[in-house]
Amino acid sequence: MMVRKLLSGVALCCISAITNANPVHVGGVIYQLDFSDFTPITKPYGNTTAVVGYEKELFVEGDYGQYLLYEVDGEIKTKWFAGNMLASMFVSCSDATNDPSSEQIIGATFAFGVRYDQVSYTAKPRVSEIRNTAGQCKRMKIRINKEGNLSRQFYTIYTDMKLRVKVIEVVGG
Repeated sequence: MMVRKLLSGVALCCISAITNANPVHVGGVIYQLDFSDFTPITKPYGNTTAVVGYEKELFVEGDYGQYLLYEVDGEIKTKWFAGNMLASMFVSCSDATNDPSSEQIIGATFAFGVRYDQVSYTAKPRVSEIRNTAGQCKRMKIRINKEGNLSRQFYTIYTDMKLRVKVIEVVGG
């Protein structure tokens, strides 16, 4: 009976290691963002609209002015019809006022998805940066852009996206 309770506790511990994000708490928990968590960013394209990127805003709790390690990584799966795909990912923080002048860039990256023998391969963006935002990281914004001209953005279709977000205090930072 004791073993069963212990195993249940261990299973619960491991299941809660990856959780839904909002808010993100400083402390090392890995938060999972899925495709449905992101808001499409669109532009007019002919008689329709093109999705040119995706954005997600998260609240952050626990930034008191210490050095923090921000890690955002994952996979973008696509379907496109010619050539390779390039995605950019930008991670930024701002204070709770929504004042654009408070936005601080945490990191940016490019990720390539290649197409070979009519198969599209996953792009894997990753930002891992240590920053001190002076306690002003109350909102984190993650933006994924489809790079290239508007036609390429229109014909590049994201079929799935999974990102992991983790914010950890840097000891001795």
